[in-house]
Amino acid sequence: MTPKPQPKTPRKPPKPLTRRSSDLVGVRPTLWRIGATIGDYVLEWNEARDFGPLRTMRWDPHHPPQSVQPDRAVIYASPSPITAVAEKFQKYRTIDPFTAAPCLYGWSATRQLTLLDLRGNWPINNKGSASMPMGPRNVCRAWSAAILDTWPELDGLLTRSTMDGRDTYVLFPPARTSMPDEPRHARLLTDPAVYCYLDLWADEINYDIADAPWPPA
Repeated sequence: MTPKPQPKTPRKPPKPLTRRSSDLVGVRPTLWRIGATIGDYVLEWNEARDFGPLRTMRWDPHHPPQSVQPDRAVIYASPSPITAVAEKFQKYRTIDPFTAAPCLYGWSATRQLTLLDLRGNWPINNKGSASMPMGPRNVCRAWSAAILDTWPELDGLLTRSTMDGRDTYVLFPPARTSMPDEPRHARLLTDPAVYCYLDLWADEINYDIADAPWPPA
C-alpha cells in the first residue's frame, strides 16, 4: 500500500504528544521584554497576558475563541534585548520609542526554568518539522496550546525568533513563580541610558528609528 504524503507540520498536532528527556532544557536566564506604559492594554512588567489567542502572536497557548484564560496566560521574553526590539517593532521595522511610551524590562529568573526545546528533534519526533516555528502563526498557536494541554507543569517553550534567529522564550503560567519582585532593569526607550543603544541595535537588524514627535508630549 502506497503511503500518503504528509505535511511538514500538521495544522492539528497529533495525540498524544511525546517527549524525551533530551527535549527539555533547564535554564536560569536573564530575560528582556518591551511593554507599553500608557494606552488601553498596559500590563505590569511581570504580568502575563491572559486574553487570547491574538492573531498577531505566534505562540499564544490560548484555545479559541478569544477570551480571558488565566490558566493559559503567556509572557514573551528574550535573552537578548536586540531580539526584544526586533520582535516588538517588526511590523514596520521601525523602532518607535515614543508611541505608548514603551519600556525595556530586564530580570533574572529566581529559579531554573524547565522548557520544551523546539530547536532540536522534538518537532520531527512528533510528526512536525524544524520549520514549524517559521510556519503559519495559527499552526504554531495550535501546537503551543496542545503542548500546554499535555504538560501543564511546563514553564514554557524555547524556540528561535523568526526575526533575528536568536533564542526566544514563551513562558506559560508555571513560570510566573520564577519572576522576582522587581525587575533588574526598567527604563523607557527614551531614557538616555537606553536611547543611546537604539542606533546600534537598529544598525544590527537594519531597522529605522522613528523621529521624535513634535511638539514633544
